[in-house]
Amino acid sequence: MTALTAFLLSLIIAAAVIFPAPACAVQSSQNITLYPGFNFVCLLLTPDRPLSAVLSENKAVSDIYSFNAQAGIFASASAGSLTELTAGRGYIVMNGSASQYSLLLSGEQPPSAGDITLKKGFNLVGFTKDIPGSYFSGVVEKNADVAGIYKWNPVSGSFVQVLKDASGAAVKVDSADPSFKSGESYYFNMSSDTVMNYDSGAIVFGGVSPQWQPAVKTISLGGSVPSLEMVKIPSGSFYMGSPDQELERASWEGPLRLTAIGSDFYIGKYEITRAQWRGVMGSDPSRFRAGDSLPVETVSWNDCQSFISKLNESAAGRGVFRLPTEAEWEYACRAGSGSAYYWGAAINPSNCWYQNNSGGSTNPAGMKLPNSWGLCDMSGNVREWCLDEYIDRPVLPPALSFAASIAGARIARGGDWDSYAGYCRSAARFVFAPDERLGIIGLRLVLVERTDAPVISPAGGKFSSAQQVKISSFTPQASIIYTLDGSIPSPSNGVQYTAAFTVSSKLTIKAIAVRSGVPDSVVAPAAFDVNEKAEIPSFATLPGIYQDTVPVAITCPTPGAAIKYTLDGSVPSSSNGFDYTAPVLITRTADLKAVAVKPGALDSDVISGRFTILEKVAVPVITPSSGAFAAITEIGVTCATPGAIILYTRDNTEPTLANASVCEGGITIFQAVTIKARAIKTGMADSAVTTARFTFETAFE
Repeated sequence: MTALTAFLLSLIIAAAVIFPAPACAVQSSQNITLYPGFNFVCLLLTPDRPLSAVLSENKAVSDIYSFNAQAGIFASASAGSLTELTAGRGYIVMNGSASQYSLLLSGEQPPSAGDITLKKGFNLVGFTKDIPGSYFSGVVEKNADVAGIYKWNPVSGSFVQVLKDASGAAVKVDSADPSFKSGESYYFNMSSDTVMNYDSGAIVFGGVSPQWQPAVKTISLGGSVPSLEMVKIPSGSFYMGSPDQELERASWEGPLRLTAIGSDFYIGKYEITRAQWRGVMGSDPSRFRAGDSLPVETVSWNDCQSFISKLNESAAGRGVFRLPTEAEWEYACRAGSGSAYYWGAAINPSNCWYQNNSGGSTNPAGMKLPNSWGLCDMSGNVREWCLDEYIDRPVLPPALSFAASIAGARIARGGDWDSYAGYCRSAARFVFAPDERLGIIGLRLVLVERTDAPVISPAGGKFSSAQQVKISSFTPQASIIYTLDGSIPSPSNGVQYTAAFTVSSKLTIKAIAVRSGVPDSVVAPAAFDVNEKAEIPSFATLPGIYQDTVPVAITCPTPGAAIKYTLDGSVPSSSNGFDYTAPVLITRTADLKAVAVKPGALDSDVISGRFTILEKVAVPVITPSSGAFAAITEIGVTCATPGAIILYTRDNTEPTLANASVCEGGITIFQAVTIKARAIKTGMADSAVTTARFTFETAFE
C-alpha cells in the first residue's frame, strides 16, 4: 500500500470515476492474469461473489484498491473501506505472491459502460472493450482536455507515458504508444472536468460534470434556538496521523496509518454555539459572552454527554447524536487532503482563528473559509472533544506523561483561539481529563442515522491463551446483542452484552447494537481461534557440571499439563519422550529436554540444558587391604587412572587436599592404624575413599 500511495501523492490524484447502472446485463466470466505486485484492471462484470469471498478464495490477492467516487479518497479492501466490486470500474489489484496468478470471476456483464465522469486531474478509467485503431497519442493530440495518459507495466513496475507538450503534440516518453484494451485501466490526466464515452467504439469527450456538493441536513432545536446544520460525510479511508517530516508534529500523532471509515455519517457544519447550548441545557458556562454565535466553551467531556443525552431524548426519527470519534474527526477535518492543514502546508489566517488573529478570544462560528466538505472552524476557534478514550500512539511525550494516570482521559482536536499555528494542524491531538473545563475546548456533534456497529476488542485472530473480550458501541444508550454459534444476532436471538467475557476456544462472535428510534446496526463479526499454550517447564536444578549423579525435578505452572522429557538430544513432544513422574536421575552427561503438553492446548516451548557428570578417578587399591603385623611394614597404594594423585590419611579422617598426605610410593606402618585413601585428577571427579585397617602385635616407637 505504501508504494501505491506514494505514487498517488506524487501525481496529486484527486478524482474518481462514476458509472450509471446498466440497463440490462448477461451472465459471464472473466479470467484476469495478475503479475506479482500491482495490476491495473477493469472488471467486465459485477462479481456474483462478495468481495470478502473473492479475497478469501484467492489468497494471492492481498488487496484491491479503488477511489471513493464523491470525495476522491482512496479505498482499500483490506482496510474495509472498499466493500464491493462493480463492472466497468477501474481497480488496482495487488498480487502478493511471487508468481503469476489467474483471478477467475463470474457475474453479470452490463451491455455498455455509459458516460464516465472525469474531473480535473488524474482519473482511473477502466475499459470494458477494445478500441480498435485508437492509440494514446491520438487521444492526447485530438482532445484539448487530455494532458496525458498513463499505462502501468506490471512486468517492469513502471508507467508507459504519453504526454502533451506546450505545442499540443503528443510526446511518447517511453517510445511506446499503447492502444486501449478490454479489461485494463489507465490514468487520464485531465486539464478540466468533462465526460467520456467509448460505447460507440470511439473515445468521445464532452460535457462538464457538476462539482460535488455535500448533503446538508437541518435539524430544528425548537423555538428560537438556532438549528443544527449537519453535513453528510461519505465513508472511505485516509491516512491518519502525521508523517515524521511534518513540521511541529508530536510523536504521539504517529505512526501514519491507513484508517477506514466504514459508514457515512453527519457532522456539524459549525461548532455548537452558546445559543444552542443554552437552548438545550438552560444555562451557559462560557467564558466569552460577546455574542450568541460564539462557540460554547468551558464544557467538560462529561458535560457534553449530558447535552447530547438531552438532545437524544427528542431525536426519534432523525438519528442519534454523539461526539465524533477521533478518526471521524480527523477524516472530516482533512476532507480528502493529506497536508499538514486541510488547506495546505502552512498556516493561513483566512482558514482559522488562532493566537495571531483571534484577538484573545473566541470568534463567531463560520467566519473563516470552510474545508472542501463545507465544514467551518475545524482548525482553530475552540478545540473539540472526541468520543473515544485516549490511546497512546505510539509513546506519550514526557510533558504529557500525566495522561497515563488520568482515568478515562479523552482527546480534543483542532486547535483554538489561543493556539500556536502548529496546534491547528489536522493531526494535532490533546489530552484532558473528562471532567476538565477550559475556555479553549468546545464541541461539534455527529449524527448517525443508524446505530453504530459494535466494536469487538480484541478484534479476533489467533491466540495462544484465553482472551477477555469487550464489546462496545459508540451510539449512546445502545444495547448490544451477540451470538457465539454463528447465527445472526437480533433483538429476538442472542445474548445481551453486560460485561467482558472469556473466549477460550475456536468460535465467531457476531454482534449488533440496537437503540430505540433508529435502525439496528450492521452485524460486526470477529473470528477467534484460541489454542491455549502450556507454559514452559522449569528445572529445579540448574544445568552445569557435577561430580556425581544429580536428580533434576521438573515443574510446569499450567494446571493439568503433563511433562515429557528426553535425554538423547531429540525434541520431546506428546508422542516422543519419557513421561515425567519423579525427579530425573542424571548418571552420565546428557542433554535434558522437556516440554509441557495438555489436551486441547498447544505444547509449550522446549526447555533444555546440558548436565555434565564428570568421569570418576578409579578407586585406589591398598595392598594388603588389612592385616596384623609383627614388624614395620611397607603398604602399597596404587590407582588405575593414569596421572591420578593419591591422597591418604592415618587418623581415620576423609582425605582432602587440606588434610591429607600425597602417596609417592608405599606407606610405612609401624603401629595400629586406619589408612584412608582417595585419588584425584584435574577434569575428573574424585574417586571414592578406600579404607584399610592394620594392627600390630608389638608397637614400635
